[in-house]
Amino acid sequence: MFGVQRYQMIPGGSVDAKGLQEIANLTHGKAYMASENKALQNVLSEINKLERTEVEHSEKSFMKNCILNFVERNPLIFRCELLRRVALKEGT
Repeated sequence: MFGVQRYQMIPGGSVDAKGLQEIANLTHGKAYMASENKALQNVLSEINKLERTEVEHSEKSFMKNCILNFVERNPLIFRCELLRRVALKEGT
């Protein structure tokens, strides 16, 4: 249902640490384990230090991609619109 949080119960309350480590090794990543709040804060802090990519606001990047897609797929329409604006002296 929408708005209802559900959590998966792990049998025995354990995690497959070996499996997680294998995945990390295969993907050239790192596996983290945290059994308490302080350990989780340390893990998140370490991950935060590793992340260096700035993320554009999703709405801004979505609109930018839509405009670029339109221009790439419809170059004739785009050129006609530019000529129309120049001829009518719009957008200056």
